[in-house]
Amino acid sequence: MSTPRRASLRYSANAVVRKEAELRNLSPEFSVAFFNEMMDRVLSSAMDNGQCWLPGIGTFKRTDFKARKRRNPRTGEVVEVPAGEKIVFVPAKPRKLKTAAATPATLPGQSLSSQRGAVRDDTTTREKAAGTRTSGVVFSSTT
Repeated sequence: MSTPRRASLRYSANAVVRKEAELRNLSPEFSVAFFNEMMDRVLSSAMDNGQCWLPGIGTFKRTDFKARKRRNPRTGEVVEVPAGEKIVFVPAKPRKLKTAAATPATLPGQSLSSQRGAVRDDTTTREKAAGTRTSGVVFSSTT
């Protein structure tokens, strides 16, 4: 028995562009034309240069594929598909939250300062016991 599919909302690019046009008080026709022109430039740039990177969105890459044989499902005839090029989209990695990056997890038995290597304790056991240190930092005496 298969698991039920989670319902997700899907929007076409046209619907997204029209919604943004409405929010920014632009004409929908202008926005759709602008989006189509931009995508044409991105795809032609990827075909000419091998890839086109859009920061925060992803990369459009040109890939080559070999000639292969496929079957026509209607007639059952085997058809030779010639080699060619296509554009693939590789989405960008999601951004990390700053709060998660600022508080790394500690390993068992280690303090946060020993993991980072930022604090180094050169105080000897004798100095700690005496409650003094040559650098001027005074440790409380446990006696």
